[in-house]
Amino acid sequence: MFSYALKPEIGNLVVLVDQFHEFCRAGHVPETVEGHLKLALDELVSNTIFYGNPDPDSVIQISATVTGQTMNMEIVDFGIPFDPFSRDDPDTSMGIDERKIGGLGIYLVKKLMDHASYQRVDNRNVVRLRIDLKKDANSNND
Repeated sequence: MFSYALKPEIGNLVVLVDQFHEFCRAGHVPETVEGHLKLALDELVSNTIFYGNPDPDSVIQISATVTGQTMNMEIVDFGIPFDPFSRDDPDTSMGIDERKIGGLGIYLVKKLMDHASYQRVDNRNVVRLRIDLKKDANSNND
C-alpha cells in the first residue's frame, strides 16, 4: 500500500511523484501505467494546490493499493468543494490556439483511467481512480 500526505505547496509534488515512482517500481507496475498514474497525480494534486484553496496547515492525502491486476488510488483534501470530472470535455477537434484554456489535463485523466469519480464526504473532496495494470499502451479508453 502507498500512503502519502503532503502540505499544499507545489514544491512537495516532486517528492510525492518520486515516492510514488518507488512504490510502482517495487510493485512491478508497467511503465505505461505508471506514467498514466503520475500524470493523474500531477494534474489532480496541482489543481488542488493552485485552485482548491486548501488551508496551508492541512494536508492532501494520497493512497494507492494494488489488488490483483488493478490499482486503486484515492486523493483526499479539505479544499473547497470541486468535482473535477463534472466539467465538459474540451473540444479536441479544434486547434490549440482556438480552444478555451483549461480542462485538457482532467480530460486526459478521464481518458487514461478505467474509472474516475468524485465525492464530497465529511467536508473533504475525495477523488478515486482505478486502472488496469495490464492496460495496453495503445489504449485510449474510447
